[in-house]
Amino acid sequence: MATNSTTKSLTPILVTGMGRSGSTLAMQLLGTDPDCVFDQVYPLESRYLSLIAHFAAQWQGWTFADYGQTASAYQSILGTNPIVLRAGQDESRLLNIPMSSDVLSALWKQFSDTVRIENPASRFYAEKVVEWMPSFLSSSMDTYALYLFRDPRDLFLSANSFNAKRGYLAFGRQQTDTDRDHALTLAYRYLHRFENYKAFKAAGGKASLVRYEDLALNPIPTLKDLIDTVGIDIRPLPDDKSYSQHRTSGSIQESIERWKREPVNQAVLDVFDEVLHDILRELDYEVSGTKTAPLVFDFCGKSREKLLGSVTGSENVQLVGTSDAGLSVVVKRADATGGGARAIEMDFRCNDVSMNDVSECWVCVSGEFGGRAGLSWSSGADTFETSKSSDFTKLYDPGTHCTTLRFNLSSEESWCGQLSSLRLHISNTVSSRSKASMNIRSVKLLSADKESAGAVPKVEDKSAANGLRKGVGSFFGNLLGSSSDTNA
Repeated sequence: MATNSTTKSLTPILVTGMGRSGSTLAMQLLGTDPDCVFDQVYPLESRYLSLIAHFAAQWQGWTFADYGQTASAYQSILGTNPIVLRAGQDESRLLNIPMSSDVLSALWKQFSDTVRIENPASRFYAEKVVEWMPSFLSSSMDTYALYLFRDPRDLFLSANSFNAKRGYLAFGRQQTDTDRDHALTLAYRYLHRFENYKAFKAAGGKASLVRYEDLALNPIPTLKDLIDTVGIDIRPLPDDKSYSQHRTSGSIQESIERWKREPVNQAVLDVFDEVLHDILRELDYEVSGTKTAPLVFDFCGKSREKLLGSVTGSENVQLVGTSDAGLSVVVKRADATGGGARAIEMDFRCNDVSMNDVSECWVCVSGEFGGRAGLSWSSGADTFETSKSSDFTKLYDPGTHCTTLRFNLSSEESWCGQLSSLRLHISNTVSSRSKASMNIRSVKLLSADKESAGAVPKVEDKSAANGLRKGVGSFFGNLLGSSSDTNA
Protein backbone atom coordinates (compact mmCIF):
# COMPACT_ATOMS: atom_id res chain seq x y z
CA MET A 1 0.00 0.00 0.00
CA ALA A 2 1.50 3.35 -1.05
CA THR A 3 1.86 6.19 1.42
CA ASN A 4 0.80 9.79 0.83
CA SER A 5 3.99 11.82 0.64
CA THR A 6 2.08 15.06 1.31
CA THR A 7 0.64 13.90 4.64
CA LYS A 8 1.79 15.87 7.66
CA SER A 9 4.17 13.97 9.92
CA LEU A 10 2.95 12.72 13.28
CA THR A 11 3.11 15.32 16.05
CA PRO A 12 5.42 14.01 18.80
CA ILE A 13 4.29 14.29 22.40
CA LEU A 14 7.43 13.91 24.49
CA VAL A 15 7.22 12.54 28.03
CA THR A 16 10.34 13.22 30.06
CA GLY A 17 10.60 12.35 33.73
CA MET A 18 12.85 10.55 36.16
CA GLY A 19 12.07 6.96 37.00
CA ARG A 20 9.03 6.62 39.29
CA SER A 21 7.73 10.10 38.43
CA GLY A 22 4.63 9.01 36.49
CA SER A 23 5.92 8.64 32.91
CA THR A 24 4.24 5.25 32.44
CA LEU A 25 0.94 6.66 33.72
CA ALA A 26 1.26 9.62 31.34
CA MET A 27 1.85 7.28 28.40
CA GLN A 28 -1.22 5.23 29.33
CA LEU A 29 -3.35 8.38 29.42
CA LEU A 30 -2.03 9.53 26.04
CA GLY A 31 -2.92 6.12 24.65
CA THR A 32 -6.63 6.63 25.44
CA ASP A 33 -6.86 8.71 22.25
CA PRO A 34 -6.85 6.22 19.33
CA ASP A 35 -5.22 8.91 17.18
CA CYS A 36 -2.13 8.84 19.46
CA VAL A 37 0.07 5.89 18.55
CA PHE A 38 3.01 4.05 20.10
CA ASP A 39 3.86 0.43 20.87
CA GLN A 40 1.34 -0.62 23.53
CA VAL A 41 3.80 -2.99 25.21
CA TYR A 42 4.84 -2.57 28.85
CA PRO A 43 6.88 -0.64 29.95
CA LEU A 44 5.83 1.58 27.01
CA GLU A 45 9.41 2.45 26.08
CA SER A 46 9.86 1.79 22.36
CA ARG A 47 12.06 4.76 21.50
CA TYR A 48 11.94 5.16 17.73
CA LEU A 49 12.12 8.95 17.76
CA SER A 50 15.01 8.81 20.23
CA LEU A 51 16.96 6.61 17.83
CA ILE A 52 16.31 9.02 14.97
CA ALA A 53 17.21 12.04 17.13
CA HIS A 54 20.41 10.33 18.26
CA PHE A 55 21.43 9.78 14.65
CA ALA A 56 20.65 13.41 13.77
CA ALA A 57 22.62 14.64 16.80
CA GLN A 58 25.54 12.44 15.77
CA TRP A 59 25.25 13.91 12.27
CA GLN A 60 25.58 17.35 13.86
CA GLY A 61 28.78 16.36 15.67
CA TRP A 62 27.66 15.12 19.07
CA THR A 63 29.80 12.44 20.69
CA PHE A 64 27.67 11.86 23.82
CA ALA A 65 30.82 11.91 25.93
CA ASP A 66 28.85 13.37 28.87
CA TYR A 67 27.09 10.02 29.33
CA GLY A 68 30.11 8.71 31.20
CA GLN A 69 31.80 6.97 28.29
CA THR A 70 35.13 7.66 26.64
CA ALA A 71 35.34 8.53 22.96
CA SER A 72 36.69 5.04 22.26
CA ALA A 73 33.35 3.46 23.22
CA TYR A 74 31.70 5.50 20.48
CA GLN A 75 34.51 5.08 17.95
CA SER A 76 34.76 1.32 18.40
CA ILE A 77 31.27 1.03 16.92
CA LEU A 78 31.01 3.87 14.40
CA GLY A 79 34.52 5.24 13.99
CA THR A 80 35.52 8.85 14.50
CA ASN A 81 32.58 11.17 13.90
CA PRO A 82 32.99 12.54 10.34
CA ILE A 83 31.75 15.97 11.47
CA VAL A 84 34.68 16.09 13.88
CA LEU A 85 37.06 15.09 11.08
CA ARG A 86 35.70 17.92 8.89
CA ALA A 87 36.25 20.61 11.53
CA GLY A 88 38.74 23.27 10.38
CA GLN A 89 39.31 21.71 6.95
CA ASP A 90 39.35 23.46 3.56
CA GLU A 91 35.70 23.72 2.45
CA SER A 92 36.66 22.97 -1.18
CA ARG A 93 37.78 19.49 -0.15
CA LEU A 94 34.56 18.60 1.69
CA LEU A 95 31.27 17.12 0.51
CA ASN A 96 28.12 19.21 0.53
CA ILE A 97 25.98 17.22 3.00
CA PRO A 98 22.43 17.66 4.38
CA MET A 99 21.85 19.65 7.53
CA SER A 100 21.15 17.67 10.68
CA SER A 101 17.62 19.13 10.78
CA ASP A 102 16.95 17.89 7.22
CA VAL A 103 18.13 14.39 8.12
CA LEU A 104 15.86 14.40 11.17
CA SER A 105 12.80 15.66 9.24
CA ALA A 106 13.26 13.17 6.39
CA LEU A 107 13.58 10.17 8.71
CA TRP A 108 10.59 11.25 10.80
CA LYS A 109 8.49 11.78 7.66
CA GLN A 110 9.29 8.25 6.49
CA PHE A 111 8.46 6.83 9.94
CA SER A 112 5.13 8.71 10.04
CA ASP A 113 4.10 7.59 6.56
CA THR A 114 4.86 3.96 7.39
CA VAL A 115 2.95 4.06 10.69
CA ARG A 116 -0.11 5.41 8.85
CA ILE A 117 -0.28 2.41 6.52
CA GLU A 118 -2.12 0.52 9.27
CA ASN A 119 -3.15 3.57 11.35
CA PRO A 120 -4.36 6.06 8.70
CA ALA A 121 -6.17 8.32 11.21
CA SER A 122 -3.20 8.71 13.58
CA ARG A 123 -2.14 12.28 14.31
CA PHE A 124 0.07 12.03 17.40
CA TYR A 125 2.98 9.91 18.53
CA ALA A 126 3.99 9.60 22.21
CA GLU A 127 7.37 8.55 23.56
CA LYS A 128 9.37 8.66 26.78
CA VAL A 129 12.52 10.65 26.09
CA VAL A 130 15.62 11.89 27.86
CA GLU A 131 15.76 15.52 28.96
CA TRP A 132 17.80 16.98 26.06
CA MET A 133 15.43 15.85 23.32
CA PRO A 134 12.65 18.50 23.55
CA SER A 135 15.17 21.30 22.99
CA PHE A 136 17.01 19.39 20.28
CA LEU A 137 13.84 18.57 18.33
CA SER A 138 12.08 21.94 18.67
CA SER A 139 13.96 23.58 15.79
CA SER A 140 13.02 20.82 13.35
CA MET A 141 9.47 19.74 14.21
CA ASP A 142 6.34 20.79 16.05
CA THR A 143 6.38 19.02 19.42
CA TYR A 144 4.82 19.23 22.86
CA ALA A 145 6.72 18.13 25.97
CA LEU A 146 5.47 16.92 29.34
CA TYR A 147 8.11 17.41 32.04
CA LEU A 148 7.14 15.19 34.97
CA PHE A 149 8.22 15.84 38.56
CA ARG A 150 7.39 14.13 41.84
CA ASP A 151 8.20 14.90 45.45
CA PRO A 152 11.83 13.68 45.48
CA ARG A 153 11.44 12.07 48.90
CA ASP A 154 8.61 9.88 47.57
CA LEU A 155 10.63 9.29 44.41
CA PHE A 156 13.51 8.05 46.59
CA LEU A 157 11.25 5.63 48.48
CA SER A 158 9.51 4.40 45.34
CA ALA A 159 12.82 3.80 43.54
CA ASN A 160 14.20 1.75 46.43
CA SER A 161 10.95 -0.23 46.70
CA PHE A 162 11.02 -0.96 42.97
CA ASN A 163 14.66 -2.05 43.20
CA ALA A 164 13.73 -4.47 45.99
CA LYS A 165 10.70 -5.71 44.04
CA ARG A 166 12.75 -6.56 40.95
CA GLY A 167 15.84 -7.74 42.80
CA TYR A 168 18.48 -5.50 41.23
CA LEU A 169 19.69 -1.91 41.50
CA ALA A 170 18.63 0.86 39.11
CA PHE A 171 17.71 4.57 39.12
CA GLY A 172 21.38 5.47 39.44
CA ARG A 173 21.97 3.50 42.61
CA GLN A 174 25.27 1.63 42.86
CA GLN A 175 26.10 -1.34 45.09
CA THR A 176 28.38 0.73 47.35
CA ASP A 177 26.06 3.75 47.66
CA THR A 178 24.72 4.89 51.01
CA ASP A 179 21.21 6.30 51.18
CA ARG A 180 22.74 9.77 51.11
CA ASP A 181 24.78 8.93 48.01
CA HIS A 182 21.67 7.78 46.20
CA ALA A 183 19.72 10.83 47.33
CA LEU A 184 22.48 13.06 45.96
CA THR A 185 22.34 11.27 42.59
CA LEU A 186 18.57 11.68 42.43
CA ALA A 187 18.85 15.35 43.43
CA TYR A 188 21.41 15.91 40.68
CA ARG A 189 19.14 14.37 38.05
CA TYR A 190 16.15 16.24 39.43
CA LEU A 191 17.88 19.62 39.22
CA HIS A 192 19.28 18.79 35.76
CA ARG A 193 15.80 17.96 34.42
CA PHE A 194 14.27 21.05 36.02
CA GLU A 195 16.93 23.28 34.45
CA ASN A 196 16.17 21.75 31.06
CA TYR A 197 12.47 22.44 31.53
CA LYS A 198 13.10 26.06 32.50
CA ALA A 199 15.47 26.63 29.57
CA PHE A 200 13.03 25.04 27.13
CA LYS A 201 10.18 27.24 28.34
CA ALA A 202 12.39 30.35 28.30
CA ALA A 203 13.13 29.62 24.64
CA GLY A 204 9.41 29.48 23.81
CA GLY A 205 9.01 25.71 23.73
CA LYS A 206 5.53 24.22 24.11
CA ALA A 207 5.56 22.26 27.35
CA SER A 208 3.79 21.60 30.63
CA LEU A 209 5.31 20.99 34.04
CA VAL A 210 3.30 18.09 35.45
CA ARG A 211 3.45 16.99 39.07
CA TYR A 212 2.93 13.27 39.61
CA GLU A 213 0.53 13.96 42.46
CA ASP A 214 -1.76 16.07 40.24
CA LEU A 215 -1.54 13.67 37.31
CA ALA A 216 -2.43 10.68 39.49
CA LEU A 217 -5.41 12.32 41.22
CA ASN A 218 -6.77 14.64 38.51
CA PRO A 219 -5.34 13.60 35.14
CA ILE A 220 -7.63 15.47 32.73
CA PRO A 221 -7.43 18.93 34.38
CA THR A 222 -3.69 18.47 34.85
CA LEU A 223 -3.21 17.86 31.10
CA LYS A 224 -5.55 20.67 30.03
CA ASP A 225 -2.84 22.77 28.38
CA LEU A 226 -1.70 19.79 26.30
CA ILE A 227 -5.31 18.96 25.37
CA ASP A 228 -6.12 22.55 24.38
CA THR A 229 -2.84 23.16 22.53
CA VAL A 230 -2.57 20.05 20.34
CA GLY A 231 -6.18 18.84 20.30
CA ILE A 232 -5.62 15.38 21.73
CA ASP A 233 -8.64 13.64 23.29
CA ILE A 234 -7.49 12.15 26.61
CA ARG A 235 -9.89 10.17 28.76
CA PRO A 236 -9.68 8.77 32.31
CA LEU A 237 -8.13 5.33 32.64
CA PRO A 238 -10.38 2.40 33.59
CA ASP A 239 -9.49 0.92 36.98
CA ASP A 240 -8.26 -2.32 35.40
CA LYS A 241 -5.79 -0.59 33.09
CA SER A 242 -2.98 -0.04 35.57
CA TYR A 243 0.14 -2.22 35.48
CA SER A 244 0.28 -4.04 38.80
CA GLN A 245 3.95 -4.94 38.26
CA HIS A 246 4.77 -1.23 38.08
CA ARG A 247 3.26 -0.27 41.44
CA THR A 248 4.99 -0.13 44.81
CA SER A 249 2.01 1.23 46.77
CA GLY A 250 -1.43 -0.20 47.44
CA SER A 251 -3.23 2.76 45.87
CA ILE A 252 -2.69 6.15 44.26
CA GLN A 253 -3.40 7.87 47.57
CA GLU A 254 -0.82 5.72 49.36
CA SER A 255 1.83 6.68 46.78
CA ILE A 256 1.59 10.37 47.77
CA GLU A 257 3.54 11.80 50.73
CA ARG A 258 4.99 8.40 51.56
CA TRP A 259 7.96 10.13 53.16
CA LYS A 260 5.70 11.36 55.97
CA ARG A 261 4.55 7.82 56.81
CA GLU A 262 7.61 5.69 56.05
CA PRO A 263 11.05 5.94 57.67
CA VAL A 264 13.54 8.09 55.75
CA ASN A 265 17.12 8.73 56.84
CA GLN A 266 17.57 12.33 58.03
CA ALA A 267 20.67 12.66 55.83
CA VAL A 268 18.45 11.96 52.80
CA LEU A 269 15.98 14.66 53.80
CA ASP A 270 18.88 17.08 54.33
CA VAL A 271 20.18 16.45 50.80
CA PHE A 272 16.84 17.24 49.18
CA ASP A 273 16.30 20.27 51.41
CA GLU A 274 19.71 21.69 50.52
CA VAL A 275 20.07 20.86 46.84
CA LEU A 276 16.44 21.29 45.76
CA HIS A 277 15.22 23.87 48.25
CA ASP A 278 14.15 26.54 45.74
CA ILE A 279 12.77 23.98 43.29
CA LEU A 280 10.66 22.33 46.00
CA ARG A 281 9.20 25.69 46.90
CA GLU A 282 8.45 26.50 43.25
CA LEU A 283 6.73 23.14 42.82
CA ASP A 284 4.74 23.70 46.01
CA TYR A 285 6.30 20.82 47.95
CA GLU A 286 6.95 21.08 51.67
CA VAL A 287 10.45 22.18 52.77
CA SER A 288 11.96 22.44 56.22
CA GLY A 289 14.05 25.52 55.45
CA THR A 290 16.76 24.38 57.86
CA LYS A 291 19.42 23.33 55.35
CA THR A 292 21.19 25.68 52.95
CA ALA A 293 24.01 25.22 50.47
CA PRO A 294 27.39 26.84 51.24
CA LEU A 295 27.20 28.94 48.07
CA VAL A 296 24.88 29.26 45.07
CA PHE A 297 25.19 31.48 41.99
CA ASP A 298 21.69 31.26 40.51
CA PHE A 299 21.64 33.46 37.40
CA CYS A 300 18.02 32.53 36.73
CA GLY A 301 16.87 33.46 40.23
CA LYS A 302 15.57 36.64 41.82
CA SER A 303 19.02 38.02 42.68
CA ARG A 304 20.60 37.25 39.31
CA GLU A 305 21.55 40.86 38.45
CA LYS A 306 23.26 41.32 41.82
CA LEU A 307 25.49 38.36 41.05
CA LEU A 308 27.02 40.00 37.97
CA GLY A 309 29.55 41.84 40.12
CA SER A 310 30.85 38.49 41.37
CA VAL A 311 31.83 37.25 37.90
CA THR A 312 34.90 38.20 35.88
CA GLY A 313 35.46 37.01 32.31
CA SER A 314 38.67 36.64 30.33
CA GLU A 315 39.53 39.19 27.62
CA ASN A 316 37.57 37.41 24.90
CA VAL A 317 34.39 37.23 26.97
CA GLN A 318 31.54 39.71 27.11
CA LEU A 319 29.06 39.26 29.97
CA VAL A 320 25.86 40.53 28.33
CA GLY A 321 23.48 40.23 31.27
CA THR A 322 21.00 37.85 32.85
CA SER A 323 17.59 36.54 31.86
CA ASP A 324 15.47 33.43 32.32
CA ALA A 325 18.12 31.67 30.22
CA GLY A 326 20.86 32.54 32.76
CA LEU A 327 24.00 34.67 32.49
CA SER A 328 24.53 35.35 28.78
CA VAL A 329 28.17 35.04 27.72
CA VAL A 330 29.25 36.16 24.23
CA VAL A 331 32.60 34.97 22.93
CA LYS A 332 34.38 37.72 21.00
CA ARG A 333 36.49 37.36 17.88
CA ALA A 334 40.02 36.29 18.67
CA ASP A 335 41.77 37.95 15.72
CA ALA A 336 41.30 40.00 12.59
CA THR A 337 40.83 36.92 10.40
CA GLY A 338 37.47 36.23 12.04
CA GLY A 339 38.56 33.08 13.76
CA GLY A 340 36.58 32.60 16.96
CA ALA A 341 38.12 32.08 20.36
CA ARG A 342 38.60 28.41 21.21
CA ALA A 343 38.55 28.86 24.99
CA ILE A 344 37.22 31.22 27.63
CA GLU A 345 37.55 31.55 31.40
CA MET A 346 35.26 32.96 34.06
CA ASP A 347 36.04 33.56 37.73
CA PHE A 348 33.37 33.47 40.44
CA ARG A 349 34.26 35.20 43.71
CA CYS A 350 33.24 33.03 46.63
CA ASN A 351 33.74 35.14 49.78
CA ASP A 352 36.02 32.74 51.64
CA VAL A 353 33.83 29.66 51.81
CA SER A 354 35.47 26.86 53.80
CA MET A 355 36.47 24.17 51.27
CA ASN A 356 36.39 21.55 54.01
CA ASP A 357 32.63 22.08 54.20
CA VAL A 358 32.10 21.46 50.47
CA SER A 359 32.02 18.10 48.67
CA GLU A 360 30.87 18.89 45.12
CA CYS A 361 30.41 21.70 42.61
CA TRP A 362 27.59 21.59 40.03
CA VAL A 363 27.67 23.94 37.05
CA CYS A 364 24.69 24.19 34.70
CA VAL A 365 25.39 25.56 31.19
CA SER A 366 23.61 25.82 27.84
CA GLY A 367 24.40 27.23 24.40
CA GLU A 368 26.28 26.32 21.25
CA PHE A 369 29.77 27.26 22.48
CA GLY A 370 31.66 24.67 24.51
CA GLY A 371 32.23 20.94 24.66
CA ARG A 372 34.99 20.73 27.30
CA ALA A 373 34.82 22.19 30.80
CA GLY A 374 37.43 22.38 33.56
CA LEU A 375 37.35 23.68 37.12
CA SER A 376 40.10 25.22 39.25
CA TRP A 377 40.08 27.27 42.43
CA SER A 378 41.94 29.88 44.42
CA SER A 379 42.40 30.45 48.13
CA GLY A 380 44.38 33.63 47.52
CA ALA A 381 44.49 36.57 45.16
CA ASP A 382 46.36 35.13 42.19
CA THR A 383 47.24 31.43 42.36
CA PHE A 384 44.73 28.91 41.04
CA GLU A 385 44.98 25.22 41.85
CA THR A 386 44.17 22.75 39.09
CA SER A 387 43.57 19.11 39.85
CA LYS A 388 45.28 16.45 37.76
CA SER A 389 42.29 14.19 38.24
CA SER A 390 40.22 13.46 35.12
CA ASP A 391 37.13 14.22 37.20
CA PHE A 392 37.93 17.91 36.79
CA THR A 393 37.70 17.81 33.00
CA LYS A 394 34.21 17.22 31.63
CA LEU A 395 33.31 16.54 28.02
CA TYR A 396 29.80 17.34 26.88
CA ASP A 397 27.76 18.19 23.77
CA PRO A 398 26.81 21.89 23.63
CA GLY A 399 23.40 22.92 22.36
CA THR A 400 20.13 24.64 23.27
CA HIS A 401 19.54 22.03 25.99
CA CYS A 402 21.17 22.30 29.43
CA THR A 403 24.11 20.30 30.69
CA THR A 404 24.79 20.05 34.42
CA LEU A 405 28.47 19.38 35.08
CA ARG A 406 29.17 17.54 38.33
CA PHE A 407 32.63 18.01 39.85
CA ASN A 408 33.54 15.81 42.83
CA LEU A 409 35.78 17.79 45.19
CA SER A 410 35.81 15.61 48.29
CA SER A 411 38.78 13.43 47.31
CA GLU A 412 40.99 16.29 46.07
CA GLU A 413 43.94 16.89 48.42
CA SER A 414 44.44 20.52 47.44
CA TRP A 415 40.76 21.29 48.09
CA CYS A 416 41.25 22.77 51.56
CA GLY A 417 41.39 26.13 53.28
CA GLN A 418 39.26 29.18 52.50
CA LEU A 419 37.87 29.42 48.97
CA SER A 420 38.28 32.82 47.30
CA SER A 421 37.37 32.09 43.66
CA LEU A 422 36.25 29.34 41.34
CA ARG A 423 37.52 29.42 37.76
CA LEU A 424 35.48 27.80 35.02
CA HIS A 425 37.40 27.04 31.82
CA ILE A 426 35.28 26.29 28.71
CA SER A 427 36.79 25.28 25.37
CA ASN A 428 35.11 24.77 22.02
CA THR A 429 35.64 21.23 20.76
CA VAL A 430 34.15 21.25 17.26
CA SER A 431 34.33 24.61 15.50
CA SER A 432 35.89 28.07 15.81
CA ARG A 433 33.01 30.28 14.79
CA SER A 434 33.66 34.02 14.74
CA LYS A 435 30.92 34.60 17.26
CA ALA A 436 29.36 32.16 19.67
CA SER A 437 27.44 32.35 22.91
CA MET A 438 26.54 30.31 25.93
CA ASN A 439 24.59 30.67 29.16
CA ILE A 440 25.74 30.01 32.71
CA ARG A 441 22.54 29.09 34.51
CA SER A 442 23.91 28.26 37.94
CA VAL A 443 26.97 27.34 39.98
CA LYS A 444 26.24 25.42 43.17
CA LEU A 445 28.52 24.21 45.96
CA LEU A 446 27.21 21.28 48.02
CA SER A 447 27.83 20.52 51.68
CA ALA A 448 30.18 17.72 52.65
CA ASP A 449 28.73 14.70 54.43
CA LYS A 450 29.44 14.90 58.14
CA GLU A 451 28.07 11.49 59.11
CA SER A 452 27.45 8.14 57.49
CA ALA A 453 23.93 7.99 56.05
CA GLY A 454 23.41 4.22 56.28
CA ALA A 455 24.57 1.30 54.22
CA VAL A 456 22.99 0.22 50.96
CA PRO A 457 20.93 -2.98 51.25
CA LYS A 458 22.46 -6.05 49.64
CA VAL A 459 20.73 -7.01 46.41
CA GLU A 460 21.16 -10.22 44.46
CA ASP A 461 23.21 -9.73 41.28
CA LYS A 462 20.97 -10.78 38.39
CA SER A 463 21.44 -10.55 34.64
CA ALA A 464 19.75 -7.15 34.52
CA ALA A 465 22.07 -5.66 37.16
CA ASN A 466 22.82 -1.94 36.99
CA GLY A 467 19.41 -1.29 35.45
CA LEU A 468 20.27 -2.27 31.85
CA ARG A 469 18.18 -4.48 29.62
CA LYS A 470 19.70 -7.72 28.37
CA GLY A 471 21.73 -7.10 25.25
CA VAL A 472 22.00 -3.32 25.78
CA GLY A 473 25.50 -2.06 26.48
CA SER A 474 26.09 0.64 29.09
CA PHE A 475 26.95 3.26 26.44
CA PHE A 476 23.65 3.05 24.57
CA GLY A 477 21.73 2.28 27.75
CA ASN A 478 22.89 5.59 29.24
CA LEU A 479 22.44 7.35 25.92
CA LEU A 480 18.80 6.47 25.26
CA GLY A 481 17.69 5.53 28.77
CA SER A 482 16.47 2.16 29.99
CA SER A 483 13.25 1.00 31.55
CA SER A 484 14.91 0.58 34.91
CA ASP A 485 16.69 3.87 35.02
CA THR A 486 15.81 7.26 33.57
CA ASN A 487 12.21 6.90 32.49
CA ALA A 488 10.63 3.88 34.19
